[in-house]
Amino acid sequence: MEDKKNKILSKIFQKLLYFKRLVKFGIVGVLGSITNLTIFFIFVEKLKFDKNIISIICFLVAVTQNYILNHIWTFKDKVVSKKLSLKYYIKFVASSLVGLAVNLVILNIVTIFIPYQTVGQALGILGGMLFNFISSKFFVFRKKSEV
Repeated sequence: MEDKKNKILSKIFQKLLYFKRLVKFGIVGVLGSITNLTIFFIFVEKLKFDKNIISIICFLVAVTQNYILNHIWTFKDKVVSKKLSLKYYIKFVASSLVGLAVNLVILNIVTIFIPYQTVGQALGILGGMLFNFISSKFFVFRKKSEV
């Protein structure tokens, strides 16, 4: 009976840790989105630069910011070293490229139907963020023991 209670408590604890990590990832993502959308709005809406080129630049700035914050905060218990790593940064960028592709597809589809390009960018960010959490958890910041 005691063993069953411990298993139940362990599962509840694991769910809470997962939720806590998801919230942290979301906070980092919101900060990255604010960075992304601010740069995008200034250069596309105000200065009339090409939306796709600026979206890629926004991605590079935000993904770098997100890697640093996720490394030192969201996934700090899963990283092998406290130091930022080029190897893990490359993995993070590579997995985030799929998120960028999702972002660009959504951006271009949405802006066919509505004239607000920043809304399309925001929706694209949300789509990419879903993929990025899953890939960060299971690919980028996975401990060797979880392989």
